[in-house]
Amino acid sequence: MRPLGTGVELDPGHAGQPGLDLVQVFTQQLLRNLRAHAKHQFLPLAGGFHRLGSELRRAGDEGNGGWNHILGRGIQNDANLRAQRNAAGHGFGQEEGDVHVRQIKEVQDTSARSKHLTGLRDTHLNPSVARRPQFAVADVGFDAADTGRSGGHAGLRADKLFDDILTPLCNPALALWRAPNKWSELFQMTPVGAGTATALYIGSMLVIMAYSGRRPGKSAAVSLALIPFLFAVAISLGSNLPADLGRLMTFGADLDYFWLAAIGRVVVLFVFNEAIIAGASIALGRTPQRDPRLHGMLFFAAAFAAFTPMIASAGSLQFAQSLPSPVGVVFTALVAAAAQAGLWGETYLVTQIIADLLHGSPPIQPAVRKPWKTGAIKGAVYGFVFMLLVGAVGAFSQNDRLFDAFTATGVIGAAIAGALIYPLGRTIMESTDSTPPFLMRLGAQARRPLNYMRGLVVGAAVWFAAIADVAAWPGERRFLFGVLVGAMAYAGVDLVADIAPLITRRRRHLSSWRVYLFGGLLGGIVGGALGWYFDTLQMETVQDKFYAYTAIFYPAWGRQIVDYTVTPLFQKWGFTSLGPVQGAVKLFYLESLSGVIQWIFAAPLFSINLFFLTALVRRDMKPLRTLFSEDGVRALVDNAILVLRWGLWMAPIIYTFLKAVPYPEWYNQDGLIRTGVATIVQLTQPRQTFVEWSLSIFTALLAYEWLRVLIWFDHMGLRVATLVNLSFVGGDVLDEKAARFLGKAQVSRAIPEGLRRFGTWAPLLLPFYIPKGADWDKAWNGAEKLHGAMQPTVSLLLGYAAIAALAAIVLASYALRRMSTATRRLPGQGTGIAGLVGSKPYLLTSGYMTSAWYDDGQGVSVIEKFARNGPQIDLTRRPDDPAQPRGKFIYFREGDGELWSLGNAPCPGGDDPRLQRLSPTELFLSRTRNGIRVEATIEVVEGEAVELTRLKLVNLERRPRKLTVASLREWVINETGVERRDAAYNAIHVGTWFMREPCAIIAQNRLLKTERPKQSQRRMSHEVAFHAAGPGETGEIRLVGYEDMKSRFFGLGTAADPAALLGLAPMREAADEGLLYSFEPCASLAFEARIAPESTTEIVFVDGWAENFAQAVAAIARHLDQPQPDAAAISHVETRQRGLLPAPRAANAGFEFSADGRALEVRPGTPKPFAHVIANSFGQGAVLTNDGDIFSFSVNARQNSLTPFRMGEGRAGPAAQAIYVRDMSSGDTDCATFLPLRRNDGEYDATFGLGHVTYRRKRADLELEMRVFTPPGRTCEVKLLRIVNRTGADRMFTVAPIAEIVLDETPVESLNAIETQVDPNGCALYFRNPKNVFVKGWAFGATSMAAEFAETSRRRAFGPRRRPTDPPYLVEHGHPDGSSDRKQRCVAAFSGAVEVKANSETTISFVIGQTGTLEDAKRFANIARNVEWGERALEETKAFWATTLGVLRIETNRPEFDRLVNDWLPYQLLASRLWGRTGPSQRSGATGYRDQLQDVLPLVFLAPDLARRQILLHAGRQFIEGDAVKWWHTAPGGGTGLADRTHSSDPHLWLPYVTLRYVEGTGDEAVLDTEVPFIDGEPVPVGQEGAANVPLPSREQAKLFDHCRIAIEWTLQRMGRNGLPLMGSGDWDDGMHLIGFEGRGESAWVGFFLHGILVDFAKLCDKRGRRKFAARYRAEAEKLRAALDKCWRGDRYLRAFADNGKELAPMSAMTSSWPVLSRAVDFERGVETVENALAVLGKPDRILLVTPHFDESSDPFPGRSAEYPPGVRENGGQYSHGSSWFVDALVKLAETAADKGDATEAARLYARAFETWRAISPLSKFPSPEAADMYGLPPHQQPADVYQGPGYEGRGGWSWYTGSAARMLLAAYALLGLKLEKGEFTLRADAFAPKGDITLKRVTFHGRTFEAPAA
Repeated sequence: MRPLGTGVELDPGHAGQPGLDLVQVFTQQLLRNLRAHAKHQFLPLAGGFHRLGSELRRAGDEGNGGWNHILGRGIQNDANLRAQRNAAGHGFGQEEGDVHVRQIKEVQDTSARSKHLTGLRDTHLNPSVARRPQFAVADVGFDAADTGRSGGHAGLRADKLFDDILTPLCNPALALWRAPNKWSELFQMTPVGAGTATALYIGSMLVIMAYSGRRPGKSAAVSLALIPFLFAVAISLGSNLPADLGRLMTFGADLDYFWLAAIGRVVVLFVFNEAIIAGASIALGRTPQRDPRLHGMLFFAAAFAAFTPMIASAGSLQFAQSLPSPVGVVFTALVAAAAQAGLWGETYLVTQIIADLLHGSPPIQPAVRKPWKTGAIKGAVYGFVFMLLVGAVGAFSQNDRLFDAFTATGVIGAAIAGALIYPLGRTIMESTDSTPPFLMRLGAQARRPLNYMRGLVVGAAVWFAAIADVAAWPGERRFLFGVLVGAMAYAGVDLVADIAPLITRRRRHLSSWRVYLFGGLLGGIVGGALGWYFDTLQMETVQDKFYAYTAIFYPAWGRQIVDYTVTPLFQKWGFTSLGPVQGAVKLFYLESLSGVIQWIFAAPLFSINLFFLTALVRRDMKPLRTLFSEDGVRALVDNAILVLRWGLWMAPIIYTFLKAVPYPEWYNQDGLIRTGVATIVQLTQPRQTFVEWSLSIFTALLAYEWLRVLIWFDHMGLRVATLVNLSFVGGDVLDEKAARFLGKAQVSRAIPEGLRRFGTWAPLLLPFYIPKGADWDKAWNGAEKLHGAMQPTVSLLLGYAAIAALAAIVLASYALRRMSTATRRLPGQGTGIAGLVGSKPYLLTSGYMTSAWYDDGQGVSVIEKFARNGPQIDLTRRPDDPAQPRGKFIYFREGDGELWSLGNAPCPGGDDPRLQRLSPTELFLSRTRNGIRVEATIEVVEGEAVELTRLKLVNLERRPRKLTVASLREWVINETGVERRDAAYNAIHVGTWFMREPCAIIAQNRLLKTERPKQSQRRMSHEVAFHAAGPGETGEIRLVGYEDMKSRFFGLGTAADPAALLGLAPMREAADEGLLYSFEPCASLAFEARIAPESTTEIVFVDGWAENFAQAVAAIARHLDQPQPDAAAISHVETRQRGLLPAPRAANAGFEFSADGRALEVRPGTPKPFAHVIANSFGQGAVLTNDGDIFSFSVNARQNSLTPFRMGEGRAGPAAQAIYVRDMSSGDTDCATFLPLRRNDGEYDATFGLGHVTYRRKRADLELEMRVFTPPGRTCEVKLLRIVNRTGADRMFTVAPIAEIVLDETPVESLNAIETQVDPNGCALYFRNPKNVFVKGWAFGATSMAAEFAETSRRRAFGPRRRPTDPPYLVEHGHPDGSSDRKQRCVAAFSGAVEVKANSETTISFVIGQTGTLEDAKRFANIARNVEWGERALEETKAFWATTLGVLRIETNRPEFDRLVNDWLPYQLLASRLWGRTGPSQRSGATGYRDQLQDVLPLVFLAPDLARRQILLHAGRQFIEGDAVKWWHTAPGGGTGLADRTHSSDPHLWLPYVTLRYVEGTGDEAVLDTEVPFIDGEPVPVGQEGAANVPLPSREQAKLFDHCRIAIEWTLQRMGRNGLPLMGSGDWDDGMHLIGFEGRGESAWVGFFLHGILVDFAKLCDKRGRRKFAARYRAEAEKLRAALDKCWRGDRYLRAFADNGKELAPMSAMTSSWPVLSRAVDFERGVETVENALAVLGKPDRILLVTPHFDESSDPFPGRSAEYPPGVRENGGQYSHGSSWFVDALVKLAETAADKGDATEAARLYARAFETWRAISPLSKFPSPEAADMYGLPPHQQPADVYQGPGYEGRGGWSWYTGSAARMLLAAYALLGLKLEKGEFTLRADAFAPKGDITLKRVTFHGRTFEAPAA
C-alpha cells in the first residue's frame, strides 16, 4: 500500500471487479483514517437541527436573559446594524452565526484565533502542505477504480481533476451552511463540505459501478463533481448575489433592491433548473435536451418561483392592510395561493426530475410540466384555504359587533359554528398527496349529515372549554375531558343517529356494542390527546401564532419587521436569512420555504426507517433485501421525496402547534433511545434524581454539537420517523384488526381516513423538554464549563459512535456487494429470460415511450404517462411468463424451411442472440442462423413515442436468398392490469386499420378515455398505436400479406409455429384496407426479402403511439421516408370497413349431439375453441375446451384460480394442465387432449356431458381417455386417465400429471407467495397462498400412481428453453431438472412409471382441490386420489345431474328445442351462473345481486329450495336504508366480503320482483315471515359511481316482506322531475351509467319495472292485511303510469331523461317489452310498441337490444355502452338477456288476445314469440358452415351476445357466463304455457296448440306426465 493520499495498489487478482475492490480498499483506508483523524472524520456527521435552535431561542426568551441575545442577537436584530446593511443594499444578506457556547468564550482569545487562521491560510494557499484527510477517500477511490482496467485513464484524469480542484477550494474559515456573499465564494467549501462532496462523488461512483459493472463516463463524472457547486448556487439565493446579478442584468437601472433581487433569482433558478436537467441527461448517458418547450417551462417555473417572495410581500404590505376586511381576507388568500403555487411548483419540478433520473426517465417537457402543474395547483389550494380560513376567523374575531353577537348566542352559536366548520376540518385532515381534488372532497363531506352532528358536539365542547377555562385544568382532567368529548362526537353521534330511526320505527335495534365502543375509543383517543396537549401555555402559543397569521401588515399591528432565518444544520455552521417578514402572508410563505429546507435532511431518515419498520411489522426480511437493490434505491428516493414535499405544508402547522414544556417526563425527551433510557430512569429512580439526570442530558446538548447531531438523528430517524411510518405500516395492520373486531367478514379497513392521518401527523407535534428559570441557568452555566472537559461517559458515547460508523461501513459494503452480484449485468449474463424471477430487461426510453428487451429477444413497448397525459399503457403484451412467449416478435423463413425468430423466443434453437445497449435509447441485437446474419438496431426516438427497428439481413453465402420476414405485435393498448386480468374484455374494444401506403396497421382501444376532472365528462380517446414497415437503404422487399386477427395468424399453432407463417393459413391481401374489429387484435406484416449473394437487405419497422389517426400516419411516413398520404386517402382508409374472415379450422373439426341430446361430441380445431363449464354447489369447477385447455377454480373463479386462466387469450397459449404419457421404449409422448402437444397424427375428440367432459385420443397402438368432473358436494376436481395398450407387447410408460397452481387472480400476483408441502408418500402436494384474502385454505394435487418424483417448481418440472409443444423435462427425463431455480411459478407435478400389459388397460387418477385446513387437505387427498373412489364419484355426478334436470321434461316436435330447454339451459344456469360464476371469456367470482336473482326464476319450477335459499341470501345483502349491493364476494368464513355499493337504480327492486314470483309459484308464503339481517355501510357520495368495501353485519333484521317493502320505498323516495325513478349510475343496462350520474337523470325502464312491482306488491299487502301500504302503492302506480304515458313518442317510449333533461330515445327492447310486462299499457299500445320495435330490431338470426348504436358523439352520452364497438353487446348487438323479454311480452299479448276471444291474433303472436325465441337462441346460428364459423360458439349454450356491427354480423360474443340462459328457459316455459301456481303445476289451455313452428307433445313434472289430447 502507498501512503494515504497517494493512492493504493490493488492485487491483480481482484482487478476484474473494480466496484468490490473499491469497497474493500475504501473500508480499510477509512478505518485507518478514523483512528488517525477521529476529530476530522466526525465532522460530516452533522445534520440539520433548526428545531432545537428554535427551542433554545424560545426557552431563552422565557429564561435568563434570552438565548438570542446571548448568541449575538445584536448582529441579527439590532436596528442600527440592520439599517446599515439595508443601506448598503444587503436586504437578503446572510450573516454567519456561531451558537456554540465554547466558541463564544473563545472570541476573546485573539492570538489563538489568529494562529489558527494562519494555519488554515497556509494549508489553503500552499499545495505542498500535507493533504487533509477529507480527501483521502477520494484518492483511494480514484486509484482503486482505475487499477486493472484498460481504458480507465480518462476516468482517472477526471477523478484526479476533481481531487485537484477540491483541494485548493477548501476554506476552513467558512461556515458549512453559509450563503456566499461574493462570486468567488461559490467555488469555496468548508472541510466538512468538501468531505461530503467527496463522499457523495465516491458513493455515486460506487453505486453506478455496482449496478452497471463499469465506470461512469467522463461526462457523468464531471456532472457528479459539479453537484456541490450546484448546491452552492442554490443557497446563493439567500445572499446578496441575486441582487448583484439583477443589477448587472438591468445594466445598473435604478430599481428597488427587491426587484433587482427577484430578477437575479430568476437567472439563478433558471441556471439551477437547467443544470439539473442537463445533469440528469448526462447522468443517463444522453445529450442535453434541446426542446424549446422544455427550456421555456424551466424559465417559467424559475421566474414564477423567483418572484414568489415579492408576491408574498405584496400580500403583507400597507395596501393589503387598508382594504376592507372581507376584501382583504380574499386578497391575502389569493396572494398566498399565488406565492405557494410558485414555491410548490418549483419544488415538485426539481424533486420529480431527481426521481425520474433514478427511474431512468429523461427530463422531457411533459415530465417537467406535469409535476410543476400538480405542485402549483396543490400549493395554490393549500395557500388559499389556509389564509382564507385564518383570515376569515381573524376578521370575524376583530369585528366587535359580529363577535359580540356570536358570543351572545352561547353554546348554540358555538355548536352551529362547529357543525359548519367540521366538514371543512375533516376534508383538510384527510388530505394527502394522493387524495382527489380538495373541492370535490369538501363537497362530499358537506353532503354527509353525520359530519354536522359531530360538529355540533365539537363546537359545544369548545364553547364549554372556553367558559370553564379547561386549558388551566391539570393534564389528567384535560385528557379525560377530551376523551369524553371525542367519544361523544363519534360514538355518541353514531348512537343518536341510530336512535332516531328507532323512534320513527325504521329500525328495531341499535348497532353492535362493538361499533359504539370502537367509535368511542377512536374519538376518545383523539379528543384526549388534543385536550391534554392544549394547556394554557400552549393556547397562548397558538393564539400568538394566530395573531401573526392575521396581522396582514406587521407595523400596523405594532410588530417589528425582522428577517426570517433558518439554520438547516446548526448555528455553529451558519444560518441563512430568507428575507424580511412584513406580514402574515410573507410569514406563511417563508415557513413553507423553510420547511423544504429543513426536511431535506429528515426525508432520507424517514425513508430508510420505513424499510426497517416494514420488515419488523411484517416479520419479513424482504423489505431489507429490497433496500439493497436497484429497486430499493428508487423506492428509498421516492419515499424521501414524498416526505420532503411534506415540509411545504407541515412547517406552518408544526411551527404553530409545536409545544415546549419545562417538565422532563419520559415522553417529552427527544429521540427514541433517549426516550427509552429516560423511561427506565424515571421508573427506577426518585423524581428528583430523574429531573437532575434530564437536566444533565440537556446541559450536554448545549455543550456538545456532536451530541445534538446524535440525538437529532435519534429523534428524527428513529422516534418521529417510526411513529409516522407506523401510522402507515402498523396502521394498516391495526385497521384490519379493527375491521375484524367490528365484525367485518373479510380483510378490510375500519378507521376513518381523517383519524389515520391524525395518527400520522401527531408525532410531529410531540412536546419537547426545555428547562426554565433556575434550571435553565444551571444548564447554561454547566454547558459553558463542559466544553473543556471530556467526561468518561462522553468518551464512551464516542466509542459507540465509532462502532456505529464501523457498522455503517460494513453495511454499505454488504449493500454494494449485494448490488454488484444481484443486479449487475455481467458479460454473457445479460438481462435474463423474460418472465423469470430476477430478470431485468434493457430499457430504452425517450420519456414518451419505453421499450424493454430481454436476452431471449422478447420485449414490450410502453407509452409513458407523460406522453398521453394519463396512466402508463402497454402497446403490446408483457412477456411475464417464460412458458408463454408473447408481445412482439420478428420471424424469418426461407421457402418451406425452418421458421426462426430474431431472439430465442418464440422459436428456440440455434445460437443465442447478442444484445448490446448502445445508449439509453438504442440497442443492438444480432444473430446468425442458416447462413443469414441479422443485425437489428432498435432505437426509441428522442422526443417522440416512436420505436424504430432497423433490420439488416446479411447473406453470408454465395447464392441469392429469398426470405419471408414477418412481424407480430399482440395489441394491448391499455394498462397492464386490465389486459392481464380481462384479456377478452380488453380485446373486444380494440379496432385495427390496415393501410397499404405507407404499410401500416393502426390500432385504437375504445376503453381509453380523455382526461377530464369529472367521470361524466370523459369520452373515448382518439389516441392510436401503430406498427408499420418499409424498405431500408439497401435490398429489395415486397409486402406479401398482413394479418390483424390472432386466431387467423396462429391457427392451431403457437407463437413458435403460427399457421400463417407456415403456409397453413392465408394472410390477408394487401389491397384489403380499412377498419376491422377482430375481437382478438394483433398486427403482422409479412414481406418477401431478396438478398443478393454476400449482400444485405434492410427493413425498417416503426412502432409507436400518436394522439390520433392522422398524426400516426404522418409519423409513419416521416420515419419510413415516404410521402405522406393526402387527407382523402387517409379518410378512405379510416372510414372503410373490412369484414371478418374465418379462422383456419382442422380438417375434421365439427360437432354432433348424442342421440338423447345430453352430450355434445366435438373435435378440436374449430375456428374458435368450444368451451364447456362444470361446477358444483361448493363453487368447485372448471372451464374446459375441445382443445384440452382446462381452467380450474375453487369457491371463487376470479380471485382463487387453482390453475391459470388463459382462455380469453385464444388457443395459442400453453395448456394450464395436462397428463403426459411417454412410452419409455420409443420416447414417444402423448396426451388425451390436443393441447399441449398439438399432434396432428391420430384422432382426438371431446364429449361435453352434464357435469363431466371426456377427452379421447386414438392411435393404432395407443388409446388415451381422460374423464374430468367435479363431484357434487366435494371440493375437488377429478381426472381419470385410462391408458389402453393396443399392441401385443407389454409396455412401460412414464406418466406425468402436471397442473400449474395459482391460488390468486393471476399467476403474477401469487408469484413467490405460495407455500408448499410434500406428502411423505410422494403422491400428494399441498399449496397455500396466505396473501389471498378471498379464499383461505390449502389446495392439493394428488395422484393414484406410485409417484417416483413430486415437484412444486414449474421451472424444474418443465426445464429451460422449450417450445410449448415440447414435452416437459419431467416427462422426458422422468425426474425434475435439478439445475433450475425453485423460486419460480408453482405446479403440482408427479412422475411415475406405469406398466400396461399387452392388449390391456389401466387407469390412474389426478385430483386437485382445496379444503380449509392442511389436515383436511391431507385426509381428503388421500381418499380422493383413489381410482375406485373416482369411479364412484363419476357415477354420482351423472346421477346428480340426471335427477336435477329430470324434474321437468318437455317434448315438442323440435328435438333441438327440447335438448336446450330440458338440459342445456338449466345446466348452464346452475353450473356456470349460480355455482361457477364463470365462463371462457369472463370470470366473475362474485355474486351479482340482480344477476343471480334473475337466474333463479326458472328454479321456481326446477328447484324451489334453491330459489328460496338464493332469495334469502340476497335479502341479507340489503342495506338498512333499502338499497343493496350490486355484487359481493363471499368472505372466507362466510358472510359478506368485498361488495360494491352503487347508485344503480334497479338491483334492490329485483328482490321484491323475484320474491313475488316465487311466492306466486310455490305458495310458500312462510318465506315472507323469515327474519333476515341487513348490512351496514357508508353511503356512496354523489358524483361517484360506487364504492367497493366490506360492509358490516347489522343487528337490524326484518322479515323478507319488509325487506321487499323497504326496497320499494327506497326507489319511491328517489323520483325525478318527470315523475320517473332516478337512474343513478345505471339501471338494468349498466352501460348507461352516465345518463343519471349527477343525480337528476331518470329511467323510463325502471318506471315500467317499478309499476309492475307496485301493482303486484299491493295485492300481496292486501292479502297480508297491510291495506295502508296497498293503497299507497296503487296510488304510486297510477302516478307512475301517468308519467310513463307522457314518455310515448309516436312509435316508441323514451328510454331515459339525462341529467341535463335531454331525452334518450333509441328503439330499445327494454322499453318496448316492459310496457307490456308491467301492465302499464293497454293491449293495443302494447302490440304497437312490440311490433314497431321488432320491425327495427328483429333479424332472422338475432334480435338487437337497441338501435342505433352509441358512440362518443352521442348526445346524451350513455356511458360504457358507447365504448363497445358498433353492434357489440349492449351497444346495438343482440344482448340475449334483454332481447328475450320480447318473447315474454309477445306471450302476454297472445294470452290477452285469447282472453278477448281473438284466436287468430293470439296464434299470430304465439308464432311471432317462437320466431323471436329461435332467433335469439343458438338454434338459428348454424344455417350454413360459413355462418357457423362466423358465429364461432358451441351450440349447447345460450350466448350472452351476438354482434351486429359492419363486417362482423352474426359473430358470437361471450358464451356460458350469461343470465340469458335462465331468461331463455323462463321464456320457453311461458311460450309453451307451463305454469306453477301455489305449488301446483298446470298447463295453459292452449299449451298443446301449435305456436308457429313449435308444438308441445308431452310434459313430465316430478314424474307426472301431461300429454296432448288424442286428435
